[in-house]
Amino acid sequence: MKNGKAADADDLPSESWKLCGPAGISWLTKLLNQITAHKQIPWAWKTSITIPIWKGKGDIADCSTYRPIRLTSRTLKILERIMDARLGDIIHITDNRHGFRKRIVLIRMCDM
Repeated sequence: MKNGKAADADDLPSESWKLCGPAGISWLTKLLNQITAHKQIPWAWKTSITIPIWKGKGDIADCSTYRPIRLTSRTLKILERIMDARLGDIIHITDNRHGFRKRIVLIRMCDM
């Protein structure tokens, strides 16, 4: 997570988990392990705050000149990244699938 970003739906800044130290990381690990074991994500983590950001051109009064930014739980993002890494080790995606994959470049898709 990048530093200096807006606080999330839980009102935690990006730096909060980075600065909590070994005791905080230990607590977070226990929490995420419990959530994984019970297969139940806290309801509050499923909510988000949507903020309209002006694109920088066009009429400020026109809704189509805005794009939505969604602030979700940083703690949920940590859990999602852990689960993504674990699933990536288990599930093999064929080379013909390129959508939303890391390190897949457009040139490789054009070669097919």
